[in-house]
Amino acid sequence: MYIIGETIGENKLKMVYAVFKDKKSADIYIEKQKVKLEAVVVDADYPFVLIEEFNNGRNSYKYITKTELENRIRQIETGKAIYGVYFNLWRIDEDMYNENFPSKPVLNGMHFHIHFNDDDLNQIEKKGFEAYWEDIITI
Repeated sequence: MYIIGETIGENKLKMVYAVFKDKKSADIYIEKQKVKLEAVVVDADYPFVLIEEFNNGRNSYKYITKTELENRIRQIETGKAIYGVYFNLWRIDEDMYNENFPSKPVLNGMHFHIHFNDDDLNQIEKKGFEAYWEDIITI
Protein backbone atom coordinates (compact mmCIF):
# COMPACT_ATOMS: atom_id res chain seq x y z
CA MET A 1 0.00 0.00 0.00
CA TYR A 2 1.07 3.56 -0.70
CA ILE A 3 -0.11 6.17 1.79
CA ILE A 4 0.51 9.64 0.34
CA GLY A 5 1.16 12.75 2.38
CA GLU A 6 3.68 15.15 3.85
CA THR A 7 6.14 13.05 5.82
CA ILE A 8 7.18 14.30 9.26
CA GLY A 9 9.19 11.36 10.48
CA GLU A 10 9.82 7.74 9.83
CA ASN A 11 6.58 6.38 8.36
CA LYS A 12 4.59 9.30 9.84
CA LEU A 13 2.50 11.76 7.88
CA LYS A 14 1.33 15.25 8.76
CA MET A 15 -1.84 14.60 6.76
CA VAL A 16 -3.10 11.86 4.44
CA TYR A 17 -3.86 12.96 0.88
CA ALA A 18 -4.36 9.62 -0.85
CA VAL A 19 -4.07 5.85 -0.52
CA PHE A 20 -3.31 3.52 -3.42
CA LYS A 21 -2.71 -0.18 -3.71
CA ASP A 22 -0.31 0.11 -6.64
CA LYS A 23 2.84 2.16 -7.16
CA LYS A 24 1.87 3.46 -10.61
CA SER A 25 -1.30 5.14 -9.29
CA ALA A 26 0.64 6.59 -6.34
CA ASP A 27 3.36 7.99 -8.62
CA ILE A 28 0.81 9.56 -11.00
CA TYR A 29 -1.02 11.20 -8.09
CA ILE A 30 2.21 12.58 -6.57
CA GLU A 31 3.40 13.97 -9.93
CA LYS A 32 0.19 15.97 -10.38
CA GLN A 33 0.39 17.73 -7.00
CA LYS A 34 1.90 21.18 -6.50
CA VAL A 35 3.04 20.46 -2.94
CA LYS A 36 5.83 18.02 -2.08
CA LEU A 37 4.20 14.74 -1.15
CA GLU A 38 5.76 11.36 -0.54
CA ALA A 39 4.52 7.82 -0.27
CA VAL A 40 4.86 5.77 2.88
CA VAL A 41 4.93 2.16 1.73
CA VAL A 42 3.32 -0.40 4.02
CA ASP A 43 2.88 -4.13 3.69
CA ALA A 44 -0.88 -4.39 4.11
CA ASP A 45 -4.10 -5.33 2.37
CA TYR A 46 -7.51 -3.68 2.60
CA PRO A 47 -8.94 -3.10 5.11
CA PHE A 48 -6.16 -1.67 7.25
CA VAL A 49 -5.95 0.88 10.06
CA LEU A 50 -4.22 4.22 10.46
CA ILE A 51 -3.69 5.79 13.85
CA GLU A 52 -3.92 9.55 14.29
CA GLU A 53 -2.00 10.66 17.35
CA PHE A 54 -1.92 14.05 19.01
CA ASN A 55 1.58 15.35 19.82
CA ASN A 56 1.86 18.84 21.28
CA GLY A 57 -0.89 20.20 19.07
CA ARG A 58 0.44 18.46 15.95
CA ASN A 59 -1.42 15.46 14.63
CA SER A 60 0.38 12.66 12.86
CA TYR A 61 -0.91 9.66 10.94
CA LYS A 62 0.71 6.26 10.73
CA TYR A 63 -0.13 2.73 9.62
CA ILE A 64 -0.59 0.49 12.65
CA THR A 65 -0.75 -3.28 12.85
CA LYS A 66 -3.06 -5.20 15.14
CA THR A 67 -0.16 -6.05 17.48
CA GLU A 68 1.10 -2.45 17.53
CA LEU A 69 -2.38 -1.20 18.39
CA GLU A 70 -2.73 -3.71 21.19
CA ASN A 71 0.64 -2.59 22.58
CA ARG A 72 -0.29 1.10 22.19
CA ILE A 73 -3.52 0.53 24.14
CA ARG A 74 -1.55 -1.11 26.97
CA GLN A 75 0.56 2.07 27.22
CA ILE A 76 -2.41 4.36 27.77
CA GLU A 77 -2.26 6.32 30.99
CA THR A 78 -5.90 6.66 31.97
CA GLY A 79 -7.01 10.24 32.40
CA LYS A 80 -4.39 11.66 30.01
CA ALA A 81 -6.76 11.95 27.06
CA ILE A 82 -6.86 15.16 25.05
CA TYR A 83 -10.46 16.41 25.07
CA GLY A 84 -11.48 12.93 26.19
CA VAL A 85 -9.76 11.18 23.24
CA TYR A 86 -6.47 9.25 23.38
CA PHE A 87 -6.11 8.92 19.60
CA ASN A 88 -8.19 8.34 16.47
CA LEU A 89 -8.31 5.17 14.40
CA TRP A 90 -9.17 5.30 10.68
CA ARG A 91 -10.13 2.17 8.73
CA ILE A 92 -9.05 2.31 5.10
CA ASP A 93 -11.13 0.06 2.85
CA GLU A 94 -10.06 1.04 -0.68
CA ASP A 95 -7.95 3.32 -2.84
CA MET A 96 -8.96 6.89 -2.20
CA TYR A 97 -8.20 10.55 -2.74
CA ASN A 98 -10.32 13.68 -2.63
CA GLU A 99 -11.88 13.55 -6.13
CA ASN A 100 -13.38 17.06 -5.93
CA PHE A 101 -10.20 18.65 -4.54
CA PRO A 102 -7.30 16.28 -5.32
CA SER A 103 -4.72 18.49 -3.61
CA LYS A 104 -6.60 18.45 -0.29
CA PRO A 105 -6.43 15.84 2.49
CA VAL A 106 -8.65 12.82 2.06
CA LEU A 107 -9.59 11.75 5.59
CA ASN A 108 -12.68 13.38 7.02
CA GLY A 109 -15.63 12.54 9.21
CA MET A 110 -17.30 10.62 6.39
CA HIS A 111 -14.73 7.82 6.59
CA PHE A 112 -14.99 5.16 9.27
CA HIS A 113 -13.08 6.29 12.31
CA ILE A 114 -13.07 5.91 16.06
CA HIS A 115 -12.27 8.53 18.66
CA PHE A 116 -10.50 6.13 21.01
CA ASN A 117 -11.54 7.01 24.56
CA ASP A 118 -12.39 5.45 27.93
CA ASP A 119 -15.50 3.78 26.45
CA ASP A 120 -13.23 1.84 24.09
CA LEU A 121 -11.02 0.80 27.00
CA ASN A 122 -14.14 -0.48 28.79
CA GLN A 123 -15.25 -2.41 25.68
CA ILE A 124 -11.85 -4.08 25.45
CA GLU A 125 -11.94 -4.97 29.13
CA LYS A 126 -15.39 -6.57 28.71
CA LYS A 127 -15.08 -8.41 25.40
CA GLY A 128 -11.31 -8.59 24.81
CA PHE A 129 -9.00 -7.04 22.28
CA GLU A 130 -9.62 -9.68 19.56
CA ALA A 131 -13.35 -8.90 19.43
CA TYR A 132 -12.65 -5.15 19.50
CA TRP A 133 -10.22 -5.50 16.57
CA GLU A 134 -12.75 -7.53 14.56
CA ASP A 135 -15.31 -4.78 15.11
CA ILE A 136 -12.89 -2.17 13.74
CA ILE A 137 -12.09 -4.23 10.66
CA THR A 138 -15.60 -5.45 9.83
CA ILE A 139 -18.13 -2.79 10.86
